[in-house]
Amino acid sequence: MDNRIWTVLDLLRWTTSYLKDKGCDSPRLDTELLLAHALGCTRLDLYTGPDRPLTRPELDRFRGLVRERAARHCVAHITGGREFHRLRLHTPAGVFVPRPETELLVEQVLAATQPDERFLLLDLCTGSGNVAVSILAERPAAVGTAVDISPVAVRTAADNARDAGVSDRLNVIEADARDYLSRATETFRFVTCNPPYVPTGEWDGLPPEIRLHEPREAVDGGPEGLDLVTGIVPLLERVLVAGGIFLMEYAGAAQTPTVRRLLASAGFVDIEIGKDLAGEDRFVCARRSE
Repeated sequence: MDNRIWTVLDLLRWTTSYLKDKGCDSPRLDTELLLAHALGCTRLDLYTGPDRPLTRPELDRFRGLVRERAARHCVAHITGGREFHRLRLHTPAGVFVPRPETELLVEQVLAATQPDERFLLLDLCTGSGNVAVSILAERPAAVGTAVDISPVAVRTAADNARDAGVSDRLNVIEADARDYLSRATETFRFVTCNPPYVPTGEWDGLPPEIRLHEPREAVDGGPEGLDLVTGIVPLLERVLVAGGIFLMEYAGAAQTPTVRRLLASAGFVDIEIGKDLAGEDRFVCARRSE
């Protein structure tokens, strides 16, 4: 960028082309999100004032954001936030950025409950707290516990719970999921989990946004991608009430047979596989036998 006066429209056009050349998958959307963040406005505002010139501080701020995106930091880490199931969540660097497909876990719990129903929820590998916070935000009588091994994730989940107005109903705990399940004394109607599930051998082929900037412990699930899952499934009977529901996201069809076997061996019934919008196996829903 030179020293001429840059308008909103100029920057939308130039930066979209620049980020496309840098290999970003959604350069126009990325540009809109970064520019709106730099200007403190909405994406719609960009198009209602396309001829507005940027001040020098605004332009410098935007340039810094674009440099980070060109280095393949994900937009949610750059801006510190991400939309997820009707909420705006904090997503600082060091916390796994929630993906749209994970909203399926939230929707399953909401579909199985009434708006005023009281139930206990346990969310393992909570990350930003996106699943637990989203559910509690729409079920005001529900109470939850969220568990993650990462200190920064625990802090972020607590911040998101506070901002969503559910911190009085969500207990956020720093712990390994297996350790927590081994010593838990409370029982829950629902247990949700979005574990690390990418096989280690696929790590080098992941997009730079994940491989270089996401916390590896939240992504790499071991040789088959199911190391943590194998450890937690046998322990679920300790925390699920009879007839309670376990919901988990996983990598896809290659893992489906193992996921089914693990759950069946642990005494789960009504094991159902759900697909994402692309038609891929994405989550499992199973009921603890009564």
